[in-house]
Amino acid sequence: MGKFRFYDRNKQAEGKAISGIIASQVRKFDHWIDNWFDSHDPSNRPPPPTEEEARRLEDEQITILVQEFDTLIVDLTRIKSQWPWRRRRLLEALEWRRGALYQRCWKNANVLQEAAISSMEYCEQTFNDFRRGLNDLINAGTNLSELNTVFNNLVSVCNHHIDDTFPGGRKALENYYEDMPNDIMSYRQFFELVEKCKEEYREKYKENLRKARFNQMQIDDDTPLNCLKSSFAKVLDAQQHDPELFRKYCQGKPILLSS
Repeated sequence: MGKFRFYDRNKQAEGKAISGIIASQVRKFDHWIDNWFDSHDPSNRPPPPTEEEARRLEDEQITILVQEFDTLIVDLTRIKSQWPWRRRRLLEALEWRRGALYQRCWKNANVLQEAAISSMEYCEQTFNDFRRGLNDLINAGTNLSELNTVFNNLVSVCNHHIDDTFPGGRKALENYYEDMPNDIMSYRQFFELVEKCKEEYREKYKENLRKARFNQMQIDDDTPLNCLKSSFAKVLDAQQHDPELFRKYCQGKPILLSS
């Protein structure tokens, strides 16, 4: 990823400004989380009138907390697509904060169920965000080795998301949800989606490389990696940069993602 550079100084300054704004929001949200937990500590408030009422109020507050966090995620995904690296780093930072939040709430069964569904949706959103950003990476001349690093970072984040979010890891979560197979199926469908997209991009990459070799100007509009011809020249440099990786691509081996 080290070869990716921003050549426009104005855009570079704009990107730093955007990063600063989002980082400030994250710090404010961290402070808000701490204040919320302090204010809801049993030692700092009178006992609730009934257990049922206490649980209802707690669930409502946790829901508000999660919604506030998700608002940050939505704002983050609206950042212009020409800032894929900053967006990835910020997404990873927010992902860890989400995990810390849910670990502090995990004893509440209702919250755990809601968090499990939200976690799966967040993983899908994160993966789709990476997927949309691939055009920018290719058009910027990102070579195969750099793409390999990007995909590995993505899968590392998603594969460990459940383990890091819920105490006991995925196995414990499956045991907890043994009576709710639909939720577990959602997780499995997500990882199946990762594998499906891995295969799709490997085939499309081979297709585009073949077109570039034969000097064809037109690229199909429905190609996910809809790249310009000038980008292919840089991509093909991977043959010189990493011959072994390039050879595996030509043989059709699935090397972009690692479980």
